[in-house]
Amino acid sequence: MLKALVISLFVMSCTVPAMATCNGTVFNPVTDIAWNGLFPIRVGGVAVASNNNAPDGATGTVNPICTCTTSSGTFIGTQIGFWDVAYLVEVVDDPYCSTVVGTTVGNDNGSHQGTNDKSVATPHTFKQVHWWPFNAIQLLGMLTGLSCIQQVPLQMTYLSEIDPSWTEDWLAMLKDPKVFLVANPVADIACGAKNAIAQVPGNFFPAAYDSLFWCGWDNIYPLSGNSNSPHNLTASAQIAARQIYTNTQFGTVEDYLVDSQGCSGQIVPVWKSSQWRFQLAKPVKSSTPFWAGESELIWGSGRAPTYNDKNFLYVLFQKKRCCQKIYGGQ
Repeated sequence: MLKALVISLFVMSCTVPAMATCNGTVFNPVTDIAWNGLFPIRVGGVAVASNNNAPDGATGTVNPICTCTTSSGTFIGTQIGFWDVAYLVEVVDDPYCSTVVGTTVGNDNGSHQGTNDKSVATPHTFKQVHWWPFNAIQLLGMLTGLSCIQQVPLQMTYLSEIDPSWTEDWLAMLKDPKVFLVANPVADIACGAKNAIAQVPGNFFPAAYDSLFWCGWDNIYPLSGNSNSPHNLTASAQIAARQIYTNTQFGTVEDYLVDSQGCSGQIVPVWKSSQWRFQLAKPVKSSTPFWAGESELIWGSGRAPTYNDKNFLYVLFQKKRCCQKIYGGQ
C-alpha cells in the first residue's frame, strides 16, 4: 500500500533498469526510526521524558506559559519542546534509487552514477540526493495539535539527478556567493574545531558550534554532490547536511527556536547545527541520533560493509519549541 502510494506521487514514468542494484524494503517509520531521538520532551519547562543516549544539544528555554496571536484570535498555552522527525534524506550511488520506496524510480543509463575514490592524493566521493519532508509524528498520532508539526504528506521534493548544479561545482558556486568567503583553507581548518566539539558527550554546545555554520563534517561548500571524503558514510552524512543548509537558506526549512513564544517557525539565513540530529536508517539502522561532525567510528561502525550497495537513508530530527493552546482563540 505505502509503496504504491509513494510511487504514484512521481510525475515521471518509473522504469527499473535491468542492471539496477537498488533493491530493498520500503521504509517503515515504526522500525527504521530511532524513536529515542524525540527525547527529551519538555512541557512547560519540565522534562517529562528523557534519554541519556540522545542528549539535548539545542539551546532555548521552554517557558511554562506562552501567548500567540493568529487569524482566529489570541490564545494562551504552554510550551512544549521536543525533537521532531522532520525530514528524510536519501544519499545514493545508484541514480534515481529511492531507499524510501525500496527500488529505482527512474532510468538514465547510469550517467549520474556515484563514485568513490580512496586515493591519498585526490580522495573524492560523489552521490545523488533526494529530499523528503515527512510528518512521521502526526502519521503515528503522536503530539497531535501542535502548530509546529508540518502538515505535509510523504513526498520527494528534490531530485538531484535533474539539477545540473549538483554535478558541476562551478554552477553550485553561483547559487550561493558565500562560497567565496568560506571555501578556503583557513575556513576548512576551522571545521576541525567544530568536529572536535561534536565528539563531546552531553547536552551543551558552545556558541562556536553554531557560529561555524559552513561546517558539517567538512566544508559544506560547494553545494553539490561532491565530497573530499574517501569514506562513503562520512561523505553521505556531509551531503545530507548540505541539504539542510541549502533548504534553510532558501527558506523551505524554518527555525522553530527563534520565536521565544513558540508560536511559529521563522526563516533564517543559515542553519544552526545544534538544532539538528542525524540518524542512519538504511542500509543498517543506527541505534541513536548523532550530531553533524560526529565521527563515523561512533555512529557508523559496521553499518556499511563493503559488500552492501552504497545507498543510504538518513532520518533528520529538528529541535522545535511549540505553544500548545490551553485557552482562547477559536
